[in-house]
Amino acid sequence: MKLNSANRGFTLIELMIVVLIISTLTMLGWTAVQRINLRSRTSAYQNDCRVFATAFTQYAQEAGIFPADGGPHFVPPVMAPYLSKTRWMRVTPFGGYYDWNNIDSWDAYPARLRASIAVAGSTMTLSQLQQVDRWIDDGNIATGNFRVMAAGATVLYVIEP
Repeated sequence: MKLNSANRGFTLIELMIVVLIISTLTMLGWTAVQRINLRSRTSAYQNDCRVFATAFTQYAQEAGIFPADGGPHFVPPVMAPYLSKTRWMRVTPFGGYYDWNNIDSWDAYPARLRASIAVAGSTMTLSQLQQVDRWIDDGNIATGNFRVMAAGATVLYVIEP
């Protein structure tokens, strides 16, 4: 039996081509969304570190020494006038919490840093952190102001090496 052109539908190959085109566009769009999301989290992290570094540096200039390290998720009490506790206490854009570190707290690591802001418990992958380093620093996660330690679990923003 011959069908007339009014009753004719799409062939299986035409439908497969349409599905392939839609899935390809979705895949390209998804990678763009992920890249934009990583860019925005990087910008938020940079802004936080800039604000925190300014506060700790201002305290060090006035007091002559950086404040003592108190452990992760802890704001040194002397920093209350300089630093908003709620901003410091929130989850970071990279996951985990901010942690203030000075030279006394880095004896276990090969690189001794005078002052740094760490993200303890980062949930980002090492490849994401390498991309962040290419955007904001020297492209090497072992050197510069942005460093990664403990296989990506700890991210450092170095204030003073």
